[in-house]
Amino acid sequence: MYFYAIAEMGIFMALNEGYKMPEIVPNRHILYGKTKASSSGDNKPPKADELLDYYTPEQLRLHFMNTSLSDRSVGFEPKAFMKGNSGFDNVLNEGNLATNVFNRLLRSCFYTIQKYNNGILPEYAVSSEVKRRADDVILEYEKLMSIFAFDKVFELLNLYLRDANKDWSTRSKNDNPDDIKKLISDSIHVIRTAAALFHPITPVSCEMIREYLNVDDRIWDWKYIFEPLNFFIDRNHTLKFLEPRIDFFKKHESQL
Repeated sequence: MYFYAIAEMGIFMALNEGYKMPEIVPNRHILYGKTKASSSGDNKPPKADELLDYYTPEQLRLHFMNTSLSDRSVGFEPKAFMKGNSGFDNVLNEGNLATNVFNRLLRSCFYTIQKYNNGILPEYAVSSEVKRRADDVILEYEKLMSIFAFDKVFELLNLYLRDANKDWSTRSKNDNPDDIKKLISDSIHVIRTAAALFHPITPVSCEMIREYLNVDDRIWDWKYIFEPLNFFIDRNHTLKFLEPRIDFFKKHESQL
C-alpha cells in the first residue's frame, strides 16, 4: 500500500515524464479461511497457478468482484484447498450466474432462432419495456462502476439475467410464431446488453458471444452502448450456427 499509493505517485511526479496517475482503490484483507495468510507465514494461501488447476479465470474474477473488499475483510474458502470442506464450493457461487443462468438464456435464444427462423435474426423492434429496462441497467452499471461498487454491479447483473430467464420461461410457452419472434428480439437485446456489461469481467466468453452474434467489436464501444443489435447488422442477418451442448461460459474441466 505504501509503495503503490504513496511512493509510486511521488516518483511519477518527480520524473515529470507525463505518466498518467492511477486511481488507487484500497481494499481490506482477503483471509484464507478465517485467518490472515501470506506466502511467508505458516498459513500459506494457494498460489495463482494452483487455483487455475480448479477454477477458470472468469469464475475467480466473478467471485472476487462480489466480495465487498472495499468494506470488510473477506474469507476466501476454495473447496479444493480447504481441509474437511465437503460441502458447496462458495467460490463457484458467482460463476454460476454465467455458467448456468447466462448460458441458459444464450442457448435457448440461439436454438430457438435456428429452429423457427433458420438462424436469421427476426426483424422485430425491441419492446419499449425491455429497451427501457436495458437502458436503466446500463446507467446504474455505469454509476456503480464509477464508485468501484463491484459487488453491487454483480447484484445488478444477477437480477437482470435472472429476470430475463423468467421472462423467457413464461413467454416461450406461447406457440404463436409472431410472439416467439418478438420474444427472440427482446431476448437478443438483453444478451447484447449483458454481454457488453460482462465484457470487462469475462472477456473470453463475451468474445465468443460476439462471434456467434456475428457482429464486429463496435458492440463493446460505450459510444454505441444504447444501440440495439440491429444497429450493427444488415437485413436478414444470420447468426453463427450453435451446435448442441455448446457453452459460452465454460466450467473448469475439474468441475465436470
